[in-house]
Amino acid sequence: MNMLDGTVDGEDGEPAARLDDGTAIRIAPDRKVRRGQAVTIGLRPEHLVPGLSAGTPLAGRTMLVEPTGAQTHVVFDLAGQQVTAIVDGEYPARYGAVFEASIASDQVHIFDRGTGVAL
Repeated sequence: MNMLDGTVDGEDGEPAARLDDGTAIRIAPDRKVRRGQAVTIGLRPEHLVPGLSAGTPLAGRTMLVEPTGAQTHVVFDLAGQQVTAIVDGEYPARYGAVFEASIASDQVHIFDRGTGVAL
């Protein structure tokens, strides 16, 4: 799981976790979080859908493309941190190109940064 530090904020009237560079990752409204709370965001590589479909759009420069047969692991930069996505092996990922993906808010895991407790 990709683990990123953030702070709970809001985006378009929905709860979100904001990364250091200002990127907002929307989280499910039923999560027990409060504005200003320091959190760790967990993003499973298989939940990052290539392209900008429904959900939170994420993008960054591709740092590594690792074809493994039926799947390809794409490592990209997000807010200065390496994030891994697992995509279909046919996906045309290229080193150095911008990788765009999205993730649904109910697939974003949230943990209290101080205690590690899932929220």
